[in-house]
Amino acid sequence: MDRHAPSARPTDGRNSSSAFAISSGTIGATLSSTFSSYPSIALSYGVVTRPVPPHVIDLANDAAVDICGRLWADWGTDTHAQRVLDKGKMGGKVQLYAVNLLLVEEYLREGARKVMWTRIARNGYGQLFKRKRPDLGDNPWQQAAAPSRKPAFAGTAAAVNSPQTAPPNNENPASAGPAVVAPATSTSTSTTAAQDTSSAQQKDPAEGDDEEERIVFHFAPDMKPLILPEAETLLEGSDSWALHHGFISVTPLQASFAEPEEEAMRFGSEVSAVVGDGEGQGRQGVKGQWKM
Repeated sequence: MDRHAPSARPTDGRNSSSAFAISSGTIGATLSSTFSSYPSIALSYGVVTRPVPPHVIDLANDAAVDICGRLWADWGTDTHAQRVLDKGKMGGKVQLYAVNLLLVEEYLREGARKVMWTRIARNGYGQLFKRKRPDLGDNPWQQAAAPSRKPAFAGTAAAVNSPQTAPPNNENPASAGPAVVAPATSTSTSTTAAQDTSSAQQKDPAEGDDEEERIVFHFAPDMKPLILPEAETLLEGSDSWALHHGFISVTPLQASFAEPEEEAMRFGSEVSAVVGDGEGQGRQGVKGQWKM
């Protein structure tokens, strides 16, 4: 494999499960590299408590270097038909790996690290936004754009400066625009103007209130089920399950929103070999666990 192949710098935050992985800039960077025929590793550190002690970061870096080094030295094979047909330097090879580890000292100490091949857990955010009542005072742009609900009366500054909103009315010249000279006031004209003002002040109840009809949402996803999922909701062998049980997860991925075949869940030299104590069994008896 190319020794200069890229690895995304460690991200401060996990990118496990589909909800985080699909929106991940870290995995997105490795996808871009893959499209240029460079194998890549997306490395993510899951923060459990803050602040993170410096020595825990050092342990995480040591674990990451060890894992990435083993992947570079023994890159996996992807036997998907389309990958085999690829004649480029990535043909028949895993395109990228997503590595997730939790910044927890007991999981990262040398001799206590547990690493396993995983698949992406299927989940979702659920509701992302919550509705709130708009407050024009918080947004000067909305406040400036808010329509005035006070009728403009002829002869006032509001009437003179207001824009033309209706076609000229020969029977009522005052409605033809601010430049029109109003005729002499008569009793009938005054009555008509009063009626127009009364009509403007009245509102059809069916139209509703503009303030009540305007809908504003704010970003407020419920992240707890994603970060602290219930154990019974986790599928064994998924990245979320692995993190929940203290493992470092290594997920082989394709740059096509799909996953490789079963052979990718091991090193390239192990494709035709028996893994661990039995087929697919590691030292701790968990399917897909690495031998450290």
